Amino acid sequence: MGKTLTFIFTVICAVALVGCNGEAPQEVIDAIPIIVVDDSTYQAYLIIVGDSLSVITQMEGNIEGDILHLIVTFLGGCEEQQFELIASGGIAKSLPPYGFALLINSGPADTCQAETRTSLDFDLTPYREHLQSSGLLESGKIYLVLNEGLAQYEYHF
Repeated sequence: MGKTLTFIFTVICAVALVGCNGEAPQEVIDAIPIIVVDDSTYQAYLIIVGDSLSVITQMEGNIEGDILHLIVTFLGGCEEQQFELIASGGIAKSLPPYGFALLINSGPADTCQAETRTSLDFDLTPYREHLQSSGLLESGKIYLVLNEGLAQYEYHF
């Protein structure tokens, strides 16, 4: 019986070692890429969606690496909604600098007024790459201000 247990233990250890490559499994996040536009296009978005920004009543979140994790509370509930994050290509030259973005609901019109919550992940990589390639900010910290001050998050890169 002792040899059988030793054999089974050895087989289990061997299988475990073969299946392990020494790296921890990485979480796969299906994040929506941020859209970076020039300042005049950003201003046009602001005018077009200005009144509808109040549909989003609250944002909570954080930035981990290049991923912005948000929990958004908005008015709706009758239609499935889609969200986009539109960033201005320019920044406010302050210390630290500020960048501006609009979280907009690009889904169908929803006349319901129920408070609804959803979790969203946005990939900020295109924004970081824009800031670096344009020479606006090579590295460091920027405050990303969403929806005209409804929320702001520190983004380090």
